[in-house]
Amino acid sequence: RGCGEAHFVELDPWTAGEVLGRNIAALGVEDECAVHVESVFDFLSKFGYKAEAMGGPFDFVSVCPPYNDMNFTDLVESLEQSQVLSARSFLVFEYPKEVASCLKENLGPLKQLVNRTYGRTTVAIYGPQELD
Repeated sequence: RGCGEAHFVELDPWTAGEVLGRNIAALGVEDECAVHVESVFDFLSKFGYKAEAMGGPFDFVSVCPPYNDMNFTDLVESLEQSQVLSARSFLVFEYPKEVASCLKENLGPLKQLVNRTYGRTTVAIYGPQELD
C-alpha cells in the first residue's frame, strides 16, 4: 500500500511466473510491478545502468534469499557496491542466525536499527543514519 512500483528479483522462472506473476495478477497491479528473472548478483551489478529508468535507488528493499544456496558475505558486499540503496532507504534483511557475522552495524549508507532472531531466522532492519 502506498508504493508507486515494486520490483521483484527471482532466479527461478517457474516461481517468477507461477507464483509472483499470478499473485501480481490477482492483485491487479501488473502495471506497478516488474519481475526480473535473474540472479540477485546480476541484478545488483547491472542496476547502475538501469537506475535512472527505474527511478533511482529504492526506498524500501526486502532481502530474503534461500538460506542453503546463498553466499551471504557476497550478497552484503554486492548490496553495498550497488546503487540500489540510498541514504534514505530502508532495508529488511532476513538471514539464518548462523551467518550473523556477515552483517555489520552499517550496510552501505544505512545503519542497523533492529536485529532480532526468531528460531533459526534473524531479521535485520537498516535505515537512514539520522534515525535513532
